[in-house]
Amino acid sequence: MIIHELATNSLSYGCLSAQTGKLDVSSRSDDENVVIVWAESGGPKVEGAPELMGFGSNYVSQTLSNQFQGALKYDWQPEGLVATLRMRSELLSD
Repeated sequence: MIIHELATNSLSYGCLSAQTGKLDVSSRSDDENVVIVWAESGGPKVEGAPELMGFGSNYVSQTLSNQFQGALKYDWQPEGLVATLRMRSELLSD
């Protein structure tokens, strides 16, 4: 659901809305956390953070916080959004 929300917004407003857009998704982990970095570039110029967060963005933040003891950080760079998702490793498996 989290990746779906990021992809939907990227198709509408971000790098995936432009033919020149590029998306880099990377991950890393340590003993406690899994971190996923979603980095967009080559799309429409970003003028800063949106004034309002939509239902999907709020839902994603709450899900990460409540179910995975994590967080979602948005970094609105002029060349594109960089979103960092952090989740507790132990909560991702049975």
